Amino acid sequence: MSNPNIPQGLLLTFFILLPCVEHTRAVEEKSVFGVEGDAVTLPCLFNRSLWREGARVEWDWKKRDRGIIREIIMHQDFRDEGFTRGRFYDNYLNITGHGVKEGDFSLLFSPVRFYDYGTFTCYHVNNSTNKRTKLAAVKLVTAAVTSWWNPVEEGRENTLWCSIRGADGDVEWMRGDLSVGKGQVMKVSQMGITDGGKWTCVVSTMNKTRLTINHFINVYKRGSRDGVKRSIFITPVNSNITLPGVNDHSTRWYKGNESKSLMKDRDEQTNGKFTITEDFSLRISDVRPEDTGHYERRSDPDIYYISIIIVTARVTPKNEVSEGTAVNLTCDLSHPVPGVTFGWRHETSDRDVTNQPSFTFIFVPEDAGKWMCVLYGESGRVITTISQTITEDQGIQDCMIFIWIFIAYVLLLAIVSSLLIWHLLKKKDFVMMTPQEKEKCVLWTAELKSPAPVKRLFCTTFDNEPLTQRDLDVWMKKFEETGSVLKQHGRGKHRTSEKDIERIRAAFHKSPMKSIRRASNELQIPRSTVHKIVRTQLQLYPHKLQMVQQLRVDDHIKRRNYAMHGAPQSGQQP
Repeated sequence: MSNPNIPQGLLLTFFILLPCVEHTRAVEEKSVFGVEGDAVTLPCLFNRSLWREGARVEWDWKKRDRGIIREIIMHQDFRDEGFTRGRFYDNYLNITGHGVKEGDFSLLFSPVRFYDYGTFTCYHVNNSTNKRTKLAAVKLVTAAVTSWWNPVEEGRENTLWCSIRGADGDVEWMRGDLSVGKGQVMKVSQMGITDGGKWTCVVSTMNKTRLTINHFINVYKRGSRDGVKRSIFITPVNSNITLPGVNDHSTRWYKGNESKSLMKDRDEQTNGKFTITEDFSLRISDVRPEDTGHYERRSDPDIYYISIIIVTARVTPKNEVSEGTAVNLTCDLSHPVPGVTFGWRHETSDRDVTNQPSFTFIFVPEDAGKWMCVLYGESGRVITTISQTITEDQGIQDCMIFIWIFIAYVLLLAIVSSLLIWHLLKKKDFVMMTPQEKEKCVLWTAELKSPAPVKRLFCTTFDNEPLTQRDLDVWMKKFEETGSVLKQHGRGKHRTSEKDIERIRAAFHKSPMKSIRRASNELQIPRSTVHKIVRTQLQLYPHKLQMVQQLRVDDHIKRRNYAMHGAPQSGQQP
């Protein structure tokens, strides 16, 4: 039933405007990272049921530091081809297309450029009223890694930059899983042949977002006689690497001594293993032992030989290692490289425990976890790392847990049994005797007035266990209270003696104003017992004072005369 205080027209208006309220709710700005050269999608979703004729979707771009606002793309309806671009974005920006008919107007950068950072806003525009409704706001943060020289000759100094635009963040340089420096600029003096390969830039922003960018540097040996520039890439097995190229259409890649090129045109891929990038670099996925060897890059007039060497690590045994077991860690290269040294360290340590490629130790539970093999070049700089994980034998742990639970259960059972036996012995007499023997002991105690003769008589008269003082005390107390040494049945309520009743009677007769609590303290009798005797036995109750009029001799005569002559007659007016 509707509330009569609310007009029905107001309710109807509310339900009509409810979809609009849902559509115009506040839009939260999202952040998207884009690495220069990669493809980036900026999301914008629109409820197609709210679409009206004469409407369009627009994307605008604003740079905070430059104040530039540009209309970059416009879409007219839900057709895949119904959009137009701004003149600055003809070659690389597009609507995703595949979901436009469902209301997906996400913006696709392919590839993203370093200076494309800024805030991109998606609007729904009514053509008739020119009213703009914000659908999405996306903050694009761009990053790029560059180096002063690439390729670089052995022995030269090189500088690497990791730049970020659109947000503030901390930059850390990694080789493998180890940090080798911090800051946007990384200077490497006298680069060695083993310093080539992957350098990773890790950007951590203020909102705890981490962006990882890989940069591959080609360091070639100096002084080649045949004019061929030779270099090596050392990489862990099953990793992805990129052999740097140059943006030259004459570039060709060859593997080993094969005469067939790995590509014929710019976009060719060879059976999913090799990929040629936009700058004619060669990307190799999931490097395996059969992928090792040298790769030749020919681009007029230079020829480069890049040898791929993989590093592998193994641990024996690896899984379910029990304490005290000898564990062996081994790190190998597919081809020997002069000047390369090894080191092993645990993930919780910042120092190597050995500088040998093979390492054996006796396992303890603290050794479980990830172990890293670290490769160092001639300059002492880290080349790369490869990890192996050791897991502790859970079967022994489960067995030990079961043993401890069983021991705890046995101890608990023993304690409970001891307490139960002690409780039963406390309730019953320590010496098991017949009622006749107990009566004899009570009579002897009353007659001889000493426990020692009673014990002697008991030992000479009866063939039973020795008598204790506690036995005599228990039997005498039971005889004095109940008049018998037999076990009493029922709840065993304590009967109040006549002596206590008389003491309570005398106390209240002497001082009737005394309270039950005070009498209990003076007589050393429980308060509940005193209260019960006073009410049930003595039948005493507290006297309540009342004020009444005192009756005199002539009061009866005055009352009668008033009733007969002084009271007004019934039915008469006063």
